[in-house]
Amino acid sequence: PAAKAAWEKEWEELVVAAKKEGKVAVITNTGVSYRKGLEAFQAAFPGIEVEHQAFASASLIAPKVLQERKGNVYSVDVAQFAPALLIRLLRPEGVFDPIRPVIFRPDVLDDNAWFNGYERGFVDLDRKLAFAHEHQVNRAFWVNGDLVKDGEIKSVKDLLDPKWKGKIFMADVRAGDGYLPMTGIKEALGEAALKQIIVDQEAVFSRERRQIIEAVVRGRYPIGMAVFDAILPEFQEQGLGKNVKPLVLPEADYIPAEGVLLFNKAPHPNAAKLFINWFLTKEGQTAVNTGLKRNSRRKDVPIQDPATAPGTAKYLESSREENYAKIDAVRAVIEKLAGVTN
Repeated sequence: PAAKAAWEKEWEELVVAAKKEGKVAVITNTGVSYRKGLEAFQAAFPGIEVEHQAFASASLIAPKVLQERKGNVYSVDVAQFAPALLIRLLRPEGVFDPIRPVIFRPDVLDDNAWFNGYERGFVDLDRKLAFAHEHQVNRAFWVNGDLVKDGEIKSVKDLLDPKWKGKIFMADVRAGDGYLPMTGIKEALGEAALKQIIVDQEAVFSRERRQIIEAVVRGRYPIGMAVFDAILPEFQEQGLGKNVKPLVLPEADYIPAEGVLLFNKAPHPNAAKLFINWFLTKEGQTAVNTGLKRNSRRKDVPIQDPATAPGTAKYLESSREENYAKIDAVRAVIEKLAGVTN
């Protein structure tokens, strides 16, 4: 038999070392669909348990991690999460290790394996901390088709119709699911549109994504603004929300590019390295994105949702650090509109 390549030997040794650790601790967003990808990792590497913690927002992750570290507790290895707010909140505290040096599989490093190339995956300015794996447009607004007719809302301007006053249930505009769509709306329609939709339309806010989705599924609100795709399948598997669907609104839609980050002082460093490399392979990305019904940046992974695959339209890429200043400016405006100054 031909001699094994150096990376193959490293891979085999890594699997052995990771199994000795026996566990990897992963943080994700909320949604049962995230668990399906983690279960695929466990199936691929019997003997390594995934300790899974789910959070609705990076603003909830940061205080937990920092509080633990004050007590010299290091409980997390990897975050599979939209990196923007995590980078803002935790990088200044020295919480992350560069992820670039731990990625070594040639099928992951292959530039041709990824839409827009491998290097485009690094979204922080230093191009080393956070690697984005999605090729997906987030549809910001969703509707209950039993209450909103097809074609009735074709643009954000249609949302400003008085008939929808008090009938829009939105992710809190002070959190990521809220202020990111608002950035696109401000760029497309101007600052006045923010006041119209947030204040004049008497939008209702929540930081509980599931609460928003369930309200739209059950018809309590005809329109919802949040990331629906990770949680909506749970309702649809029960026969609910079959007529809940996204609106295509280029002014509000954006590319979030969820990614992976590596915590320093990881309690299971070998399992973390194994997870990250597996996660970015064809096998890993297929498992993860099939569960989430999202599209991978890997070209060899089947497209899960053609409707959300980026086309030629220009979207806000919210996870890229070079866009943070633009997002911050809009966030400051909408916080004032929502009556928040701190």
